[in-house]
Order: sequence, then structure tokens, then C-alpha cells
Amino acid sequence: MPVPAIPNWMYELLDEQVLKRIKLLEDESNKLREDSDKLREEGEKLREDSDKLREDNDKLREKIKDLETILPTRYLENVEKSSVKILDAAFAGVGVGFYISPTKVISCSHNFPNLKGLSLTEAKLLSFWCENFEGTRMGLRLLGFSDENDYDVVIFDGDQSSFFLSIGTPRQDMSRLAITSFGISIAKAIDNTAIISEHHTVIQATLFKISPHHIVYSSNLFSGDSGGAVICSANGEVIAIHQETVNEANEKLEDSDVTAHKLNASINSLVSGLSQGFIGLRLDSDIVVKLIANS
Repeated sequence: MPVPAIPNWMYELLDEQVLKRIKLLEDESNKLREDSDKLREEGEKLREDSDKLREDNDKLREKIKDLETILPTRYLENVEKSSVKILDAAFAGVGVGFYISPTKVISCSHNFPNLKGLSLTEAKLLSFWCENFEGTRMGLRLLGFSDENDYDVVIFDGDQSSFFLSIGTPRQDMSRLAITSFGISIAKAIDNTAIISEHHTVIQATLFKISPHHIVYSSNLFSGDSGGAVICSANGEVIAIHQETVNEANEKLEDSDVTAHKLNASINSLVSGLSQGFIGLRLDSDIVVKLIANS
């Protein structure tokens, strides 16, 4: 029996289906090519991002290395949690203080202008405030002070603290120092010379000279840093309390109201020939040791 002939319309239908299939394959091929190009672009971007992350990581590692020279991280928590921000009557920050024992807080007398001319009995009737490392406000009870024209130091009884700084003795080989501050917005502009946390910062300093009662150092400090702890970066001990600039000390020496002979001799031996820098009162000096012991 002869095979029936395939109608032309079937050939046309088959050709149409084949063409549709070819078109579909071409579309899929084009899409795969587009996806492949897109994946290649994304891969290149990922490589670029990876290279940037690697560069950023290297920079961060270098920065951490630099910051470790300011204050090793093993001391940072204790330094931060030992520090308090001194507040004025309107609860605005005016200076820095820090714990030197579980209950005693030390700062500069000039952070409290209302102490001027008062006896200790009169001064104890005043209210004093600070903020701890968490930003919590707390009252301070005055224990003792030395007038700002004398040794410019004040001792308070603060809330019980598990964190305080051990007092050490400055030596000339302690060249690397760190100073506590709450000038966070200013410190952020000081590249690689400050460690910054949420409420607190530690600023790099370099020791210049030592006298029996004071030390001189260079740093990037600002108004409001008075009373900050001057810390030896090598061992985490506080060796002085930050007080004033060299220029302010020179002006004080010229003030006829300043009569403390030991103070004059100690500061004069430091600032002679200096036009810049900062002065800190040694916490191991006899007057401070006596004040702490009697407070």
C-alpha cells in the first residue's frame, strides 16, 4: 500500500514550530549571555569590594597599632570607667575627674569657681555633681581641696566604684602619656591621636620635663579637659592630674597673689624657656599625698 503523502500544511506547521523553537533557544541563549555578563560584572565588583575591604582592614590594623601606642586596650576599660565628667550648677560639663580609690574622686579646684575664698567647712555646704562613664548623673561630697592659686586640686567622696586608677611615679623614660577627656567631638578631628568611645576619649601626650611637684607635656587638649588623668601608657598608672597650659602657668607666676613657694619653684623649673605645652600636678607629690590621706 502506498504511503500517503504528507500535506503541505503539515510541513508549514512543522516549520513554524521549529522556527518558534529556534527563536526560543536563541532568546534563552541571549538571556544566558546577559546573565553571564551580569555575573561577570558582579564578580568584578565583588573583587573590587574585596580589595577595598582588604585595604580598609590593613588601614584599620595600622590604626589599631597606632592607638595601642596611646593606651593599650588592656587598660582602656579601667581608664574609661574610672573617669567622670565634672558638671556645673546647670549640669553642663566643665571639666574632668577620676577615681583614685573605690570612693575618692579627684579633680581641679578651678573647675569649681564657687570654692574660691571659702573655708572647707563653708565649701562642704555646697552641692557638686558629675556624670559617670555611662552618662549617669551623681552627687559628690567634698572631702578636701587646695585653692587654685595653691596646688589647684580637690577631693570628693563619690559613689562606690569597682574601677579606679592606681597612682604611680613619673620617670623621664615614660615618654608616652594618655590623658582622659570628654571632648569627643573635638577629638574626632584629631587623626590617630585619640581613642574614642561613646562618652569618653583618651588623647595622646608626650612627656617633656619633670619637677618635684609637676610635669610638662605636649598634647592636643582643649578647654574642659582640666582635671583629666595623665596616664603612663606603658603601665596604665595615673601620674598626674591635668591642670593648665604653660602660658597660664607663666601668667600665674607673675600674679602677685600666688605666694606658695613650693608651687612657684616647681612650676618655674618646668616652664623656663617653654612657650607651649601643658602642666599636670604630680599625684605622688607630698601635698597631694597628704590631702588624699587626710580626706
